[in-house]
Amino acid sequence: MKRLLLFALLIVLIGANTKTFAQSKSFKTSFSQKISNGNCGFGNIITKDDRFGDGIAVIGDVDGNGTKDLAVGADYYDGSTNDQGMHYIILLESDYKKKSIQKITIYCSSRFGLRICTLGDYNKDGVTDIAVGAIGENSYTGAIYLC
Repeated sequence: MKRLLLFALLIVLIGANTKTFAQSKSFKTSFSQKISNGNCGFGNIITKDDRFGDGIAVIGDVDGNGTKDLAVGADYYDGSTNDQGMHYIILLESDYKKKSIQKITIYCSSRFGLRICTLGDYNKDGVTDIAVGAIGENSYTGAIYLC
């Protein structure tokens, strides 16, 4: 609610004649790379209905090659249990192609990976730490895992 009020106040202060990015004719977007099954060196590891990409976080340059890497959630991944969930650590090359992938999951129906956020180097070990949500944990009371 506070964000909505702040947004409304911002609109009033800026004025109604200001164009949004979507209305501007000069606004363009381009895609450098699509990461999904069968392209970008990703292989066919994502299955139907995994919801790959539901949670995404830029986790910094984990491997030191000068390119930021990603944590990507797939909260409906079915491993040993239904809707177990998984998140992938995707190390990228400078052209955004996959360098390597590490799968991280827990062994219960938790929808692990629905939300992912970075914490910075929380434990001071030189690596960006992340928090991963698991809303189905503990009979859907939820949990957060710090990785």
